[in-house]
Amino acid sequence: MTKKYSIANEYSKNPGARYKKQGEYSGEDFREKVLEPFFKEKAEGDILEIDLNGLNGYPSSFFEEAFGGIARLYKQDDVLKSLRFICEDNPLFIDDLISYIKQERAE
Repeated sequence: MTKKYSIANEYSKNPGARYKKQGEYSGEDFREKVLEPFFKEKAEGDILEIDLNGLNGYPSSFFEEAFGGIARLYKQDDVLKSLRFICEDNPLFIDDLISYIKQERAE
């Protein structure tokens, strides 16, 4: 089953910083409220299609914390198989998201 999720329409048009302590709409908050529940409840083969269109910017810290962070909690291969991205506004940004999922960040 594929679930569609528009960040701009369902979360915020203005993604924030990395951590909740840095303000609203952080990558940490998005990961905890959107991505972690999906991965906890998903069945084999489920896909979350994330629409990145309509955002007022693409802050790398937000996206690294959200998508890199979910890959640190769940198997990287499972995250790559379970997430699909749509971004006509900035198609090259999808490559950045995939690189966040594939990299390991030292704390």
